[in-house]
Amino acid sequence: MLPAGGGGAMSALVAGLRRAGSAHSLAAPRAAAAAARSLPPSPSHTPRKQSLEPVGNPFSGCGAAWMARARGAEGVAAALQPALDSALPPDALLDAARDSAPDTAARLSLQQIHDMLSAVREELFADDATARGGGGAGGDDGEARACALTALMLHCCAAAQLAQQRSDSANS
Repeated sequence: MLPAGGGGAMSALVAGLRRAGSAHSLAAPRAAAAAARSLPPSPSHTPRKQSLEPVGNPFSGCGAAWMARARGAEGVAAALQPALDSALPPDALLDAARDSAPDTAARLSLQQIHDMLSAVREELFADDATARGGGGAGGDDGEARACALTALMLHCCAAAQLAQQRSDSANS
């Protein structure tokens, strides 16, 4: 705001300027001035745009990863890695785990799914004991691993339920 009294060089300069579209100057702003102030074109890949791109289900190859690796901790690590690498939030990760369970139930036998479930449980208990002992990874990495293990456990439970239903219907 301009001082009410006396002027000075700055107030004389500001008083001489007219805003485009005001009552004193009805002229449209110049096109060159508007173009100089425009924003640069947006990059094709930004984190926001990448988050809108479809992401594959990190549990879709879970059964194949389990079969290809030595079972146990190595198999759990192989099945867990895509979930750790994905950028899915926890709720979406759980949904993906549940949605891909039919594929695992179709690929593995009920016994293989139970073996996988036991290995995931052992891994969860080991991580829990390490975290309580103070020697855990902690921070975001520990939380991400716990979330991925929980989602993998849900995946195995859903696959076991589907395999059990398939087994029961075959025996009936």
